[in-house]
Amino acid sequence: MMNRDELRLLIRDVIEAEVSNQRRETAAENQKHSARIACDADLNSFARHVLSLAENMEIRGQIQSGRYPFQLEANTSTQVMAVTHNGSGVVRDGVITEATLSKLPKGIRSLELGPGAVVTPLAKERARALGIVLERRRT
Repeated sequence: MMNRDELRLLIRDVIEAEVSNQRRETAAENQKHSARIACDADLNSFARHVLSLAENMEIRGQIQSGRYPFQLEANTSTQVMAVTHNGSGVVRDGVITEATLSKLPKGIRSLELGPGAVVTPLAKERARALGIVLERRRT
């Protein structure tokens, strides 16, 4: 038979373990899953990712109940705002660099630039090399 002190230690250990498990579960539920959506291709990729996650019934339930939160990645770089079916993109504002052009989805043949978009000289050279036409929008 257990004495009183042994019983207390056992109860304390059980409570400690349960509290620790609860904290871990709460931390996992509060974890935000980030997504980078800069264009239609990224959105389609994200949708496919969510569908694959939903194959797991536990994760599906978490998504449906809001316990599997998603957030957009913070990105201060220039974003292609839209990509059309004919391979053209629209950039409203920001600085378009050589790196920006390297990250464009495959198949982009032209970029329509808004009045706030600025293109660096290296980006102009890179666009020519990639065969991407840069078109300035007047409005």
